[in-house]
Amino acid sequence: MNMTNDSKTTDAANDETPRVCPCCDEPLREDKTEHCTICRGSMCADCGEECVNCGYVYCPSHLAECDDCPNHVCYDCAAYCTDCGDILCEGCRTVCDSCDEYVCADCRYSCENCGDILCGECVRWSDQDDCAYCAGCLSESKAPAYSPERQRIMDSHEHMFTVGLEIEINGGHDHDKLKNHPLIAGYCTDGSLYHRDGLEYQTDILFTTDFDAINALVESIHCYGDEPERAGGHMHVRRTRRQTPSRWYWALKGLSDRQARNLNMRHTYYNRWCELRHGDYSGKDTAVNDTHADTIELRTFARWDDTTATRLAVALEWAHHMWRYFESHELYQLKTADIMREAPTPRHEPRPQCVSPPAERRTDMCVIITADRGAMPTISQLIQMSETNPDGAGIAWHDKDGLHRYRNPDNRQTLAVILANWDKFAASPFLLHFRLATHGAVKTENTHPFRYRLSNGETGYIAHNGIAHRYTHGRYKSDSRNAILAWQTGQADLTDGTQGKFAKIDQDGRIEWLQGAEPIQGENQTTITVSNTVWDDYGYDLDGYDLDGYDINDIWDEAYQTGYDDGQEELLNGAVPDWTPHHR
Repeated sequence: MNMTNDSKTTDAANDETPRVCPCCDEPLREDKTEHCTICRGSMCADCGEECVNCGYVYCPSHLAECDDCPNHVCYDCAAYCTDCGDILCEGCRTVCDSCDEYVCADCRYSCENCGDILCGECVRWSDQDDCAYCAGCLSESKAPAYSPERQRIMDSHEHMFTVGLEIEINGGHDHDKLKNHPLIAGYCTDGSLYHRDGLEYQTDILFTTDFDAINALVESIHCYGDEPERAGGHMHVRRTRRQTPSRWYWALKGLSDRQARNLNMRHTYYNRWCELRHGDYSGKDTAVNDTHADTIELRTFARWDDTTATRLAVALEWAHHMWRYFESHELYQLKTADIMREAPTPRHEPRPQCVSPPAERRTDMCVIITADRGAMPTISQLIQMSETNPDGAGIAWHDKDGLHRYRNPDNRQTLAVILANWDKFAASPFLLHFRLATHGAVKTENTHPFRYRLSNGETGYIAHNGIAHRYTHGRYKSDSRNAILAWQTGQADLTDGTQGKFAKIDQDGRIEWLQGAEPIQGENQTTITVSNTVWDDYGYDLDGYDLDGYDINDIWDEAYQTGYDDGQEELLNGAVPDWTPHHR
């Protein structure tokens, strides 16, 4: 009985062969049935096609049509043009003699001199004629010659932000102006620039003080060509132990499409040459390239010329901000959510131009804010100050328990504490400082305000705005700390204004400006005092400014209790408690 049932089951299984062709719905005939080499599916002889290369039969879903001819080719045999991506059969593909990549008939070139077949990446164009050449027959290039002085400055400042740019121009332009510009270190042809006058330029090592000059140069570039948008821009940020490709991956990942476009980035909408791939940081088609010894390359940018110069300005500021953010956090200290939250800051909005002349910015680095009891800046003012001075923020204030301080190299952490305890600060006189780093690393020890003690017994906190040029060398890498140390010991006069502006708050809550103060209107028409108003020209607002994820209440409770308890012994000796969180 069981044998009979098993036999019927087997017969039923054998009858499951399709009765019609799944491709054309025509009845299948046993003598005219083909089977796909890949999926083994049945089909009629008319629907089964042979691969022109290997001769095996495939169903339509496992065959591709050659883009250059009507032949069909299986995916194992298909070749792809390295320039346009077209599918090619064996008869239509050609191998580039320089890189051994396949190239189609529409994309390939032939060297005028030696006749080598070239792809778009390997072709070189002559300035003298309209002919294509290989790299060996024509070399329109100058190897980057980096300034020894810039190299020396960079090497002597371990935590200084530096950046280099590769500027591609796909079309006619003023070659001489760019080749002879002091910020251009080298230039070369680039196979991705098909226009005969297209070149790629490499900048010298750039500091933040060069941002205006490089923006002005890019703003002066006008490209004459049919497709200038086929060019791109690459940014090389300085590599340190804390600058890793994965951190920069998450920084790019944290940008929305609108934010990326405002930074002239294209990985969110056209990623052929800049695909954002986690864990894959090598090659010419990745957004983050980790193959360079001294830099991490961001390949996501669209062209840089007079049409996009304002976005370059903001992109440089964004890169500087993220670099500083990474540099202030030890490895494994940041979560991916922290980085993605930090990336879309208000600095991603383009500005028409930098509003402050270079001289003004050099004298007005940082900003100090003081307020008497009952006065507060507006939230918008705080954010503007923070965004234009992003390298650390600290506040000292006086309440019924005495004088206290909180500071953090992460501005948003300090802002979170202020916003969560707004009424407490409004009821206290305070001294607040936002830092723009010039000398010394971005870290807690260099974040203002600094503790001081005078020979007359006065103690408190003091903050500095500007550069103390006379004190750039000393015990500390921070010129501010060196100047304050000299002032405490009676070796410096900080009231003449030559070393910047200083303000202090003493152990009784008295605020004093040693030099330079400007009263402005704060919240509810109260009066606050600031060291400068350069920050007010930038127009940041609360849109997109997110402080979620900062454990502000825990920070406040821990800082207050820790600072109060630890400060009692020092307070008895005339010092003041410090709320600054200890490194863990």
